[in-house]
Formats: sequence, structure tokens, C-alpha cells
Amino acid sequence: MNAIRVPGGPAPDILVRDRRFDEIAVMVAPFEGQLLWRKGAGRLPLNFTAVLAKPLLRADRLHGFARGGHAGTYADGTKMQSEPTDKLAVLHLWFTDEARFMRKAGFIRKVEDTLGRESRAWQWAHWGNLSKRGEDAVTAEFAKQMPSPAEFETLVAQGRIAVGPALWPALRGGRPGSERRDLAELGWHRAAGGDGPA
Repeated sequence: MNAIRVPGGPAPDILVRDRRFDEIAVMVAPFEGQLLWRKGAGRLPLNFTAVLAKPLLRADRLHGFARGGHAGTYADGTKMQSEPTDKLAVLHLWFTDEARFMRKAGFIRKVEDTLGRESRAWQWAHWGNLSKRGEDAVTAEFAKQMPSPAEFETLVAQGRIAVGPALWPALRGGRPGSERRDLAELGWHRAAGGDGPA
């Protein structure tokens, strides 16, 4: 689950480092991720969408990573079998501070320039392209991932963000009602054909 920066608060990695767990805000009921984000041309902040499951791998069995790093492989190249669990939750620190995001976007561009091709992963390709457009474009993308105070309050009221002690009950409590209504309440209206925020 994506950690969300509380408006006016420290970056989530600082809270984790300082063990201030009661202050951590998490997108416990994210909007359905990749397709909605891509169809909306990035209008819905990526940090408010679902992330893929993350694997926990035993080092003594791991030989390599599968594409995207979302699974491990054995020495013979076969993919490790995953066993989903609802007993663990992974806190995803995707957007922490602006300087780190600027380095990430620049690194993607340098890798693409070196390899001579764009990244296949949709978000990496997007960030690499932003880096080509300059620092202002990268800064604007980072700022979009930080909810305003009003957006934060709305997302909490919708049951999409939970903070501190409310995290685990929220994770266990299921999803909120209507994505369409919740998006409209935030001003990210989906197009008439359901093709993403208008």
C-alpha cells in the first residue's frame, strides 16, 4: 500500500526511520491502478492508485528476479510460486522527497539514453519522458502526488486513507463503495465512457 504524505507533515520515510508509526498515512483502499491511471492520461495521481503485490523471498533460494522485480526465479530460471497472504501488508514508500524523485527520473532517462530504448514499464516511461522535458515537469509530477489538505480530508472520509492505529482495521475492512462517486467528489470525474478522469 502506498504511504501518503500528510499535508504539512514530514515525508513518510522520515516517519518510518523515526518509528513514528502512529503518524503514517496509507492509501488502504486505492483506486484501481494502472488501467485507470493510463486512461486518465495521468490526471489521477499515481500515488492514489493500487500497486502490484510485492514478494518476500528467502535469500538462500533466490537466484534472480523476474521482470519488474515482482517475483523471484530459481537457478534453472523458473519463476518462484507466490503464496498470497492477508497477514502481512507492505508499506510502499514511492514518493518520499522531491530530490529523490528528481534523481529517479533522471536515472531512468540516462538508462534509456544508454540502452537506446524507452522503458517498457508504463510509469518508468512516463517519468523518463518528464525528465526529458526538464526539472519543472518532474517537480510538477511530484507535487501532484501530494494531496492538498482538502483532498486528504476527503480521502480519509471516503475510507481510502487511514492513519496510524486505524491502518490495520481499515486494511481488513474491505473496499469503499463507488470509485466513480469517490473520483467525482475529488474533482477527478471519469469520462462518460468510463475511460478515466475527465
